[in-house]
Amino acid sequence: MKDNVTEILDRLVENHPALECCRESILAAIELICQAFESRGTLFTVGNGGSSADADHISGEMLKGFLRRRPLPEKAAECLKSIDPMDGELLAARLQEGLPCIPLGAFSSLLSAARNDLDGQLDYAQVLNALGRPGDVLIAISTSGNSRNVHLAVSVARSKNIKVVGLTGIGGGRLSDEACRRVCRGLCHISRLPCLPAVVSNRRDHGFHHSRICVGCLRGPSLREAEGRRSQELKKRASTAAQMAW
Repeated sequence: MKDNVTEILDRLVENHPALECCRESILAAIELICQAFESRGTLFTVGNGGSSADADHISGEMLKGFLRRRPLPEKAAECLKSIDPMDGELLAARLQEGLPCIPLGAFSSLLSAARNDLDGQLDYAQVLNALGRPGDVLIAISTSGNSRNVHLAVSVARSKNIKVVGLTGIGGGRLSDEACRRVCRGLCHISRLPCLPAVVSNRRDHGFHHSRICVGCLRGPSLREAEGRRSQELKKRASTAAQMAW
């Protein structure tokens, strides 16, 4: 199983070389989130704007098949057939196993009530306070790392012994210090963030019907080097543009 995860991670790093500097952080995220799933825990995701869309995307990939189908266990399929003679066959054949993953931004009525009745920044914190349990994991996504409503949700997570995986832009902000440091400390250039919703490896052959998830980040020990390469690239583009204009 570990060889399979390593193979998938190798392909991810090959496609996104900047991830090499935080390979260990990615592996730690794999273990952390997998432990939550194995203990029947829940993965929560949260962000604002585009980050909220990323949070929804991650959940969407977890709640059904992603890289491969996740057929129902035989016992569950047979139960559906016996309960519903008319549509049981359809349900048994087409439904898929899912991983418990909840985007905190999905509860529109509760979010608007929290913003109106409590405080405009307590929306995500209220949802997590109601649903989160010790041993769960929260993926918090924030470009600046300083989004206040995300920070307040992270504070609730820490108070309830919910592990936090942070995804931020360069610098990391408050989230850099609040996220579980075993996983990610200081994270990624935001332009790379949307390409990293999840990497899933099926574990059915190992007696576990859920899947591995890898949530990555780009910033690591070589951040200064990465910024230097970016600066050189921009200078090269500017020089090329100037020559074309000339």
